[in-house]
Amino acid sequence: MGASAVIPTLDGGALLERCLDALAAAPEVDEVIVLDAGSADGGPERAARRGRVRVLSLPGTSVQSRINRGVAEARNEAVILLNDDAFVDPETPGHLAEVIADRPAVAVVGASLRWDDGSAQRSVGRYRTLGNETVTTLPLGRRLGFWLRRGVPARKPAGIEPTNWVPLCCAAVRRSTFLAVGGFDERYSFYFDDHDFCRRVVERGLQIMVRWDAGAVHVGGGGTSARDPYGWFGRYQENRFRYLRKWYPRAWRLFTPVWATRAAVHWIAWRLRARHRRMRRDDEGERRAREWARAFARATRPPTGD
Repeated sequence: MGASAVIPTLDGGALLERCLDALAAAPEVDEVIVLDAGSADGGPERAARRGRVRVLSLPGTSVQSRINRGVAEARNEAVILLNDDAFVDPETPGHLAEVIADRPAVAVVGASLRWDDGSAQRSVGRYRTLGNETVTTLPLGRRLGFWLRRGVPARKPAGIEPTNWVPLCCAAVRRSTFLAVGGFDERYSFYFDDHDFCRRVVERGLQIMVRWDAGAVHVGGGGTSARDPYGWFGRYQENRFRYLRKWYPRAWRLFTPVWATRAAVHWIAWRLRARHRRMRRDDEGERRAREWARAFARATRPPTGD
């Protein structure tokens, strides 16, 4: 029972090396496809010297388009989608591929994720809806987390359970189903692509599972937000509206005033903070506060486009 692994990367460095080292210990993985967007760190060249690894150079392409290309090129029906900062336990690819092989209705099966320090990371959830996006945007909305978590399975040491969303940083997809539903929507440039994909799978009557004894470390996207927090925030909001417009062609407008109100409140708060930092002669603190004020000012209106 073979499995392919598909890994998009861009200057993954030591993380990509660690990702490939982990896969090398998984005997079921007989094909690894690294999809490079134009790295300058030599990582793809080093990866190409490994056994079972094929590198496709696709400079300037999006993560979504590279994953679509990788799954199309894979030779196995079970394809492990991996971020280059995700590191599987040796038995995990086999466990995930087993679910794909044994359960024809399953289109996606996710791993049990943990942080690098061993603490639990969110591994299941619900795909985004207009309702839960609106609730979490309201004042004290996140206090209603108990409502948002209804029907979401709790973490367990083992077992296979249904859900309607798993993070696709470490998950197996059924290749034929992935291609049939159109893969990732390449209009997304940042987040929400996995929610969109899982939603299309569920609405076709197919199943998404999590396998709790299939473990993996995921370092996570903290580096993205740390390098460019203001750009990260803007791209996140753009794709949030892109997702809502796609799934709620008319009703998405109901979300606009809710979000605009919250963004305006944050804009005012950051402006006041900037003034306070200036009075304290904290130049760096004032600069950061002004950047956040500008980010929220831009976010008070939904972006144009698809």
